[in-house]
Amino acid sequence: MRGLYGSRAAGPSARLDRVHRRGAGSRRRRPPGRDAGGPVADAARDTLEAFRARGTEGSLDMGFAELPATLVAGILNLELLVHAWDLATATGQKLVVSPVLTDYVLGLARVTIGPQARGTAFAAEVLVDESAASLERLIGFTGREVAGI
Repeated sequence: MRGLYGSRAAGPSARLDRVHRRGAGSRRRRPPGRDAGGPVADAARDTLEAFRARGTEGSLDMGFAELPATLVAGILNLELLVHAWDLATATGQKLVVSPVLTDYVLGLARVTIGPQARGTAFAAEVLVDESAASLERLIGFTGREVAGI
């Protein structure tokens, strides 16, 4: 995200890649009192601060393409919420999120995740009842199993 951070290595993708490499199977220990979501929360905070300073006008060089800043901001909303659910689920916790937020992010997901992303970046949609909570519908839309939400 050169346009947001000045260099790709300093962007949230690089930071999240480091978090992923240190994942649950890592021998590296978290500092005492630091939860597993700390690095993700740090990356989210840094990203939000960068967008607050930069704004959402124009486009960003993502390394593989120039994308409208509004699209990148939408993708980040989707990424952060869905991966927060992944982290909560993996650690046996329940993610509690406002339905207003999950409705909004589900709308972003429906615009962002096209058929070309299925089978590559996203699994096939897991169908859930339309009366299900918006978080369940979002998680199913991204190809994740929603049992037990």
